[in-house]
Amino acid sequence: MSSLARVLPQAPHVAEFLGTNPNFELGQSIDFLAAHYGQQEWVVEGGAAVHNLAGGGRPEPHDLDIVCRDPGMQRDFNGPNYFDIKSLALWMGCKGLEPAPDLWQHVMDTSIPATVAGADVRLMSPALIAAGKSFPYLGRPQRQKDILDIELLGVKPYEPEAAKARMLGAIAL
Repeated sequence: MSSLARVLPQAPHVAEFLGTNPNFELGQSIDFLAAHYGQQEWVVEGGAAVHNLAGGGRPEPHDLDIVCRDPGMQRDFNGPNYFDIKSLALWMGCKGLEPAPDLWQHVMDTSIPATVAGADVRLMSPALIAAGKSFPYLGRPQRQKDILDIELLGVKPYEPEAAKARMLGAIAL
């Protein structure tokens, strides 16, 4: 069996949570992450972040997009579920980029503290979300929902080279 064909099991605490909470509920999901993973280890991005940053102008998400520092956290959530957790390296890799060594600190320094579903979390900065959404994901063209998310965030769309520079922390946000 090839390594691509093998699916690692979810961490026991994740499997237990998903077994007792089979349907996505934002508050329960955030509470679970907050209880099991340090707040300096992950940030909310994607639809949940845009929904909160845009004052609810985007429909409530159907999953929870998270970028984390540690690939171990990503592995804990292996398999199909409503958590879309990517390590920073994978998140960048999906956009065809290699992360700069100090990028995690940049992500945390520019993240925005927020209360989501009653829990204190950190949201990825609008500039980084927009830069990420300006890139083709896994080589596919930019999606219409990504264009709309950038507009909702009120951030000017980036050309690919400017998006790359922002994501790599090469220019100040």
